[in-house]
Amino acid sequence: MGSAASYGTVTFTKKFYIFGPGYFLSENPNTQANAASAFTDGVVTFNTGSAGSVVTGMTFTNYMYIYVNNIVLRRNAFVGPATTFFIDVNTGVTNLIFVGNYINYQQSSATYKALWIEASNSNCVIANNFITTTGATSYAIYVDPLSTVQISNNVINGKVEMTGGNFDNNILVNGTFTGTGLTWFNNLGNSTQFGTANGNQQTVNMAAGACFVSSGTTDGKWQLAPASPAKAAGLAGIDCGMFGGTSPYVLSGIPSIPTIYYFSSPVSGSSSQGLPVTIKAKSRN
Repeated sequence: MGSAASYGTVTFTKKFYIFGPGYFLSENPNTQANAASAFTDGVVTFNTGSAGSVVTGMTFTNYMYIYVNNIVLRRNAFVGPATTFFIDVNTGVTNLIFVGNYINYQQSSATYKALWIEASNSNCVIANNFITTTGATSYAIYVDPLSTVQISNNVINGKVEMTGGNFDNNILVNGTFTGTGLTWFNNLGNSTQFGTANGNQQTVNMAAGACFVSSGTTDGKWQLAPASPAKAAGLAGIDCGMFGGTSPYVLSGIPSIPTIYYFSSPVSGSSSQGLPVTIKAKSRN
């Protein structure tokens, strides 16, 4: 339930399916009748026993630790100044699905990491996210050696460093890219991060109206402009960026369950006319 109160510190020790209402709910149209987000301001930890958990539609403002396999984080917001890192995927984790999230990591230290994939992780998917750091000096994504990670269709502002895996169809608004032991395909950079081989584009104008739309909500403004060079520029002709591909970003992180986006009711009723209530709802995918 969306609320002005935090859900505090959360430690998962069994499998849970958590559905929040989403975020930026007052900005985007037809989201939720109640525009309050559901958030935690304490540390969130996935411990032994919580493998297989799914979390969607939540807002996190502090550290997150992932120690177990088969975790799905879809359509969540990570916003805040947590130091050192925001999300730490511990050594040896397999099958992390991190799709359709919004990360605003408010740190600029050259060694800090918004999303940190530690060593020897496998089958991790990072796709269709918006990931930004304060400036371009801290890491948006840092992948330790011996990890296999698929990074695709993200919009990124900040440094990226990885060893092995795949890096395709991404838009690097600003920051550096270091890829060791891999070939990257069909990415766009504001400078010469990717070169021009393998469908990559360099020195792309990232200004509003050129690559992205000229205005919009906090997450909506990262939709591609009509004449964006990212249109149909990805592998197999799909759009690059967070709104392209098979799992496009969903505004406000609305979970894939029905939502009531309009609710109207009088303050009182009568025995003759009852209590007339009007709601408008949408199914979601």
